[in-house]
Amino acid sequence: MKKMKISKVKIKEYIAKPHIQVFMVSFSICLLFFFIISKQSGSNIPPKIRAAFNPIISMENTEIKRISTGSNGFFGDMFSNSKEYVIDVKSGDSVASLLSNLGICYSEILEVSKSVNPICKLSDLKPDNDKLVVKVKPINSADAKVRTELESLEIIKSPVYKVVSFKTADGFKTVEKKLNITAELVRGEGTIAKGTSLTEIATSQNIPYNIIDKFYEIFSFDVDFERDIYPGDRFQIMYEQLYSDAGDYLGSGDVIYASLYLNSRHQEFTLYRYENEKGVVGYYDENVKYDYIPWVINGTDVRCNGNIETLLDYATVKAGQHPTMADKCFAGLFQKCKALIVAPALPATTLANSCYESMFYNCASLKLSSTQTGEYMQEYRIPSSGIGVTASNALSY
Repeated sequence: MKKMKISKVKIKEYIAKPHIQVFMVSFSICLLFFFIISKQSGSNIPPKIRAAFNPIISMENTEIKRISTGSNGFFGDMFSNSKEYVIDVKSGDSVASLLSNLGICYSEILEVSKSVNPICKLSDLKPDNDKLVVKVKPINSADAKVRTELESLEIIKSPVYKVVSFKTADGFKTVEKKLNITAELVRGEGTIAKGTSLTEIATSQNIPYNIIDKFYEIFSFDVDFERDIYPGDRFQIMYEQLYSDAGDYLGSGDVIYASLYLNSRHQEFTLYRYENEKGVVGYYDENVKYDYIPWVINGTDVRCNGNIETLLDYATVKAGQHPTMADKCFAGLFQKCKALIVAPALPATTLANSCYESMFYNCASLKLSSTQTGEYMQEYRIPSSGIGVTASNALSY
């Protein structure tokens, strides 16, 4: 049989036909997907096909690795079977039951619990506060109740702290993750107008709902918010806003100070946040039996910015004046806050008795000096500018 000779020109004309081009493109795509799926399933690619794809394989293309491992992007989602669940912990929930409901076997639940418990007791999760982020992978099992394999578990305790446990070749490994935070004091105030509510006025001042809820909670013993609030009543709230070192907003912290004036009673309620030696937090008025009312912040590398005099009288400070200080007004305010590394300016020029007494007592991380040098990175003086008049024990350590 004679061999047919085909010229290069005829081959080019044949390939140029639209239906042939479509076929060739489709065939190439099929081969590429066959190669990807073969890697994903762990099977070997036939030698002839491997030889044809040697240029691609030898490149060790990063994107091909991503596709085959399902770790990123559209193709990662396509080939990865892992699923992630975010669970709000409610009253009565247990980690064992929550993980079991996702089809995780008891032995894995026990293993991850043993890894996490030395850092974070899973039995001590706080309802309506803590969150779980669970990553699982579907599996085939003879036990109908076991449907998934646990890959990782995150326990989110706050915007700045979480515990992460992830599976390794040697079992689960658990680590803590903490964010350095900067706490800024923010003040909100308002007067109740006819036809409005305290919540409406507060939200119009961009006060977060959790701060408003806390305001209601701390005054609930003294005030009936359904019957005692009338037009003309006034409120003030001083609370924290938390930021990461990168400047990202992490959410609101806690209420530090709150006041409520009721016209109908001609009475003002004023409360301050206080944490005792046992770590119990409460809100007390100026007649609290404790001498000092410290401001307690959980976190690391805490920086306190802003004019601290706004805690006394915001309107006077805004007008460019110094409010009159009361005895012990800032006494012990930051005592034992070992995470504090930047102190607020103290601009008052006329001090009161014991006004700053023990204000920074046992703030072990705070390095202050009138001259910035060496480890004393913050240049600091009282008052922050000008000349002042002191008083008895005003600056006692």
